[in-house]
Amino acid sequence: MAKIYGYCRVSTTEQADDGVSLAAQKQQITGYAMMKGWKLAEVFIEAGVSGSVPLAERPEGRRLLEAVAKGAVVITAKLDRMFRSAADALVTLEELKSQGVALHMIDLGGDVTGNGISKMVFRQNWTPTNHAKAFERPRTSEIGPYFATMFGAGHVMPPLRTAPQAPIRASSPQPLRLGCRP
Repeated sequence: MAKIYGYCRVSTTEQADDGVSLAAQKQQITGYAMMKGWKLAEVFIEAGVSGSVPLAERPEGRRLLEAVAKGAVVITAKLDRMFRSAADALVTLEELKSQGVALHMIDLGGDVTGNGISKMVFRQNWTPTNHAKAFERPRTSEIGPYFATMFGAGHVMPPLRTAPQAPIRASSPQPLRLGCRP
């Protein structure tokens, strides 16, 4: 019979100490395995390790990859719990496929190794997690030096100006009725 493994990860020691996120992930994985009629052989718990570290370089990730064999199933609650790098995700996915190991990601609907649609979604979903920092607004500490290089060190960033706001008045003394007839 194939062995079923789970994988959980939190990136900060505070999350690991609190255990809420780890407990929730483990509960999701256990419930998913039960729905499939599977018995978990082991759940690998990565506490306080950043997702930017490739799976094979994390202590529990390495143990997981060494433990799997043909016919094994790996379950993780969410894509971003296992991967933050598209390159790592795609390389690991292909490696698991070549070994005959199924990878089930609950947030992506299950097996991402055997279903064409799941694989497509898997390959597209890495973008937000991989490039999250590119979409964040710059921090004030990053803008100040940039502003100084553009306009000279003696300049201070001008204050933001907003248009004056007119007071909001009710347009009608009648009460507002939403989809109901008297």
